[in-house]
Amino acid sequence: MKSFLKYVFATVIGLFIFLILLFGILTSLGGKSNETKISANSVLKVNLVGNLPDVSVEDPMQLIDPLSGNFNTDPILGLKDLKLILKAAANDDKIKAIWLNTDQLSAMPSNYMELLRSLKEFKKSDKLIYAYSNSMSEWSVLLNSVADKSYLNPMANVEFNGFSSEVMYYTGLFEKLKIHPMIFYAGEFKSATEPYRLKAMSPENRLQIDTYLNSIYNNYLRELSANIGISKDSLRMIADGLDIFLADDAYKYKLVDGLKYEDEVENELKEKFGYAEKDKLNLVSLKKYKASIDLSKEEKAGKSKNKIAVIYAEGVINDGDNESGDIYGDTYVKMIRKAASDSDVKALVLRVNSPGGSAFASEQILREIQLTQKKIPVVVSMGNLAASGGYYISSSANKIVADATTITGSIGVFGMMFNIDEALQSNLGITFDRVKTNPYADFGSATRPWDDKEKETITASIKKTYQTFLQHVADGRKMSVEDVDKIARGRVWTGEDAQKLGLVDTLGNIQVAIDIAKNLADIDTYELKNYPESKSAIDIILEKITGSKEENLEQVLEKQLGESYFYLKQIKALQEMCGVQARMPYEVRIK
Repeated sequence: MKSFLKYVFATVIGLFIFLILLFGILTSLGGKSNETKISANSVLKVNLVGNLPDVSVEDPMQLIDPLSGNFNTDPILGLKDLKLILKAAANDDKIKAIWLNTDQLSAMPSNYMELLRSLKEFKKSDKLIYAYSNSMSEWSVLLNSVADKSYLNPMANVEFNGFSSEVMYYTGLFEKLKIHPMIFYAGEFKSATEPYRLKAMSPENRLQIDTYLNSIYNNYLRELSANIGISKDSLRMIADGLDIFLADDAYKYKLVDGLKYEDEVENELKEKFGYAEKDKLNLVSLKKYKASIDLSKEEKAGKSKNKIAVIYAEGVINDGDNESGDIYGDTYVKMIRKAASDSDVKALVLRVNSPGGSAFASEQILREIQLTQKKIPVVVSMGNLAASGGYYISSSANKIVADATTITGSIGVFGMMFNIDEALQSNLGITFDRVKTNPYADFGSATRPWDDKEKETITASIKKTYQTFLQHVADGRKMSVEDVDKIARGRVWTGEDAQKLGLVDTLGNIQVAIDIAKNLADIDTYELKNYPESKSAIDIILEKITGSKEENLEQVLEKQLGESYFYLKQIKALQEMCGVQARMPYEVRIK
């Protein structure tokens, strides 16, 4: 009886705590457009921090700080919503200017370029952009260059020394720990396994990184040169000489218009828009402004029965059914099927932003896309990454659109296991023994060496998956398997180079893909229908509480752990590499 009462009491207390938590979350999510007012003569403060995903993350459970237990009421803003906010602000008489700060933004090249285009579009409204930085990264330099006025804190440091990409190698560690990787891969450029079998870059990997890094850098210099009127060659020479590091250097070489403190910039804006000296500048945050407008109205191309479904496929491709972050095979198959079964949907745009992952899940998603193409056209829009499995699911589309700086290709596969028998025995004294009914009953064991038959079996699986991948690309791109193989072999390309090779049809953003889908569907007007469909806060919370969906705290952890989060992700990725993988060689980080 005591035990029974203890559990009842615990349940009641738990329910009480949950209701308090629920009330707090819903209260923090309250105050939408009908309650939020924007004053006249306002300045929109576009202060961007951390990652910039394609789609905003508004999962209420991610508002809880896992380290402190406090609420973080700021959802993670996505590129799609940010563009709509800028579009709304351009047409809003109450918004007079943008105050831009990207000091702490850490996006990928394609999203930086897309944000740059949106800022240029905003300027067509004849409204001003003031950029202010306490420090400038290479990409902040580019974004700030589109501003009417760009100011830098006099004590700031500036990064303007070109791009680099660093790869961490674990082979020496494995040797010390006596861990023996068993690695299988198809394609000499498929360098996903290199950190576990080499101690430095292979010539092939160095070539592909050098090629795509310089391609991205050339696009960067071209944009910056056009914005500030300094030639590409001159900008490259400045970077080569490390001539810019201090704020004074940035002003000397005309990367900024002046050196000022934040209060001085604020006073300049007040004077510009007729504020009294004693008045406070009315700065409106992105969060507040978003709450004041209806983003769905901003996104509609027009009222129409015809729909274009836009499916956002962002993250690693995994097996299974899960709606919490990343791309899960079963979930996306159902999502694509649901969109295609809607008689009002006349075309589908698949927005891919993925380094790949499970080859099996990629095959299931591709199969559903191919079935969908029998009903309606499918156009792929590539974001920052559409590589390996990300290209796999894109390969059969009627048209493929990519940004010039998209990282794509990586058409290759690998499989990897670790023999930890000697490591456990030498370091911890743990040993293993077994009884088997058949010689290979423990096939796949990580606690004994593999023989030649086992290695041949995995190799055959890798080769078959690679050939299947090549065939899909050949069929989708109307090329021979032999020609695809020449540009495949796991090699990574930028969107600009991929177009030249025939892996991509057109360079452009998601709107270009939507326009192509509209033309292929032969419709004049359309409305967009986005997937995954948004859910109410209460629905998400109930899913979390009931345990029906996996909890996703990646975005919050990234904010809290900063640079250390990168290494946490590497460990997590190793744990999830089950089966044959069509995955990017490593996490791409360009500095």
